Amino acid sequence: MINVLDQFPEAKIQSDGKWYKATCKECSRAMALSISAESGYYHCFKCKHKGKISNGQIKSPAAVVKSSHDKNTERFIEHFQKIMTHESLDGIWSDIALTPELGLGYTRDGKLQFGIYKNGELKHVKNHKGRQYGEATNKIYPEIVLDRGKADGYLWIAEGEKDCITAICHGLQCITFTSGAGAIPKDISKLERFTNIVVCYDNDTPGKEGSMKVAKKLALDLPKAKITIFEWDNRDERYDLTDFFREGNKVDDLYSELDKNGYVFGKDPKDYGGMRADNFFDYMKMDAGQVKWICQDIITEKSVGMLAAVDNAGKSIFAYQMGMCIAMGVPFMNFKVPRPRKILCVQFEMSDAMQIERLQKMYNYLEALHPDKVHLLRENFHTVPLKEAGKIFVDKWERLQGNLMAKRNDQYDLVIVDNLYSSTSKDISKNHEVVKVLSFIRDLVDQFGVSIFLVNHHNKKTSDIKILDKDSMRGGKVISDVVEYVHQIAEASVDPLKKLRIFKITKSRMASDLKNIACGITLEGEDGKLYFDWKGPLPKKEELYYTESAENKDFEILKDLLALRDNQGEIKTIQVEGVLADYDMSRATVFRWIQKQVGFGTLKKSGHGAYKIAENDLWNLLQ
Repeated sequence: MINVLDQFPEAKIQSDGKWYKATCKECSRAMALSISAESGYYHCFKCKHKGKISNGQIKSPAAVVKSSHDKNTERFIEHFQKIMTHESLDGIWSDIALTPELGLGYTRDGKLQFGIYKNGELKHVKNHKGRQYGEATNKIYPEIVLDRGKADGYLWIAEGEKDCITAICHGLQCITFTSGAGAIPKDISKLERFTNIVVCYDNDTPGKEGSMKVAKKLALDLPKAKITIFEWDNRDERYDLTDFFREGNKVDDLYSELDKNGYVFGKDPKDYGGMRADNFFDYMKMDAGQVKWICQDIITEKSVGMLAAVDNAGKSIFAYQMGMCIAMGVPFMNFKVPRPRKILCVQFEMSDAMQIERLQKMYNYLEALHPDKVHLLRENFHTVPLKEAGKIFVDKWERLQGNLMAKRNDQYDLVIVDNLYSSTSKDISKNHEVVKVLSFIRDLVDQFGVSIFLVNHHNKKTSDIKILDKDSMRGGKVISDVVEYVHQIAEASVDPLKKLRIFKITKSRMASDLKNIACGITLEGEDGKLYFDWKGPLPKKEELYYTESAENKDFEILKDLLALRDNQGEIKTIQVEGVLADYDMSRATVFRWIQKQVGFGTLKKSGHGAYKIAENDLWNLLQ
């Protein structure tokens, strides 16, 4: 070791035993001179005088050949004089700032360069906002801070090397991780001895997200340490540590803000990705908002729902009539609409000419019913032409997202999409693909606060007779598990005019008296009008009324039998056999058919070889 005290009797050894502080003989600034006890190199923070003590003698600076480190350090100081006043630098440089382990340098084009050391050995060189050389793995920079830092003092973690050096220049124990915001080296064992760690990243989205990721990792790996996230209160975008000190703030100012704005990580389960849990009374006080209906029993605010039906059942007419009623704030069939809403309708299959014709007929019906309300359609009801909706060179849901973004200040309340399968190029017959689409749709609901009403198809016929069930629609359980409600429509096989439809709410997360009750609605299309009309709940034997077959013999046979009733309303078995013979049914088939109708409740045995036709609620609806 160099005998520094021979030349500087007043020098004081630092706590690490490797550096002295002394008065500079050039500028007479007290304790401005930093002297290495091992090498004898010295440097004055005031006048920049530097040199080396050799064998008890002070060598003239001119006689000392400057090392590359000396030159780089000198240029580094010049760099930071650009961002900080001379006075702010004066006397603040720590011993660490003069060590080769800091790896300060400049590239040929004048950019800052940082040498990354591991266990005293240079492993990596990184240009500021430029290329890197050496080991590409994430490193701690500079490690010397961890080796020499005080365990009971604050260890600051900056987002980048420049901010890290700025902090060190102002007397802070500071490191950074070389792979940027959110990344953390695998080995952080050297941080274990520090009890207070502050993550201080830039004031932008990557910085905020990155600080949370780093804090979580540190909290999990260093359970004894207090991890604090420094939050920049009301600062500009991308504001950082360098900006803070450039404004003339001191270290005390930084710690004052830490006390005020520091967020201690780990106090809330959500910090670790968990969920907040309220006690009973706090939970009951929570303002969660009330369930708000857009259309009673049909659609709620900020929800995803679905209407499914077979081909030609009238699902598009149902959806558009509902949308027009909601836009006007008038009841949709038997369902209340609390107030007018803004509607966007997008359909991906029907030609514009056909759609316009249908909408005109629905308008004629609504105008006659609500002449004082139809003007609201101009303001509240919007449709997208097929030539716009059908463009396939870009994803259709992303195109729809563009419409919602443009309407942020006057946003839609409900978006009707006809239909789900035509709305995307993805093969949503596959579960993993439909999940992607529904996830995107859910994000739109969360982002824009809209409700989305999807029109869907039923699966192709698997049997002549079925009960309406949510699993019968395309996508089945995968879709029904995601949406808040499922409505279904089917043709009634016993309707002589083919007008009656079965309407059923097969899923609803909200309270509804109609859930799983088959109801009758009729599709009316006369005198230039087109609309659905409400009839009411149907008899319990729904199997009789819903079939995917367009033709069903049962009703035609029952009509023929009605004409054969005697005065007591009875029909003899032999008469049934005669009618069924016209339908090419054998005697054995006739017997099975009678038993089926008895089971449905359509026929009732009234005596030996005699039956009566049960004129139930369904028949009454059709009269």
